[in-house]
Amino acid sequence: MTDFFPKEALARAKELDEFLARTGKPFGSYHGLTFSIKDQFDVKGKDTTGGYIAWVGSIAEKDAPVVNILRDAGAVFYVKTNNPQSESTTAPEKKKPRCIQISNWLFKR
Repeated sequence: MTDFFPKEALARAKELDEFLARTGKPFGSYHGLTFSIKDQFDVKGKDTTGGYIAWVGSIAEKDAPVVNILRDAGAVFYVKTNNPQSESTTAPEKKKPRCIQISNWLFKR
């Protein structure tokens, strides 16, 4: 684990419970299911290192698209899990190591 946020998860679960009680319908396909997310994906307000110690303290300003998609389906995130160093090829361009940026540029030519 790289980050554990049970209070936020419980608050989200409470919101989903209230939605279900109010509407009688689930919020989405993943209503109330708990999810962990790999550390290479941004979760707003959480540290995103992508496996690099140099990126410790890189607090995400917004959720990654995959996080938005899952949240919109009712997912409840409670933990970020670690990943091997350099598995950051899905990280935004500004965060990718220079060698990955160059290799991506070469393959796109």
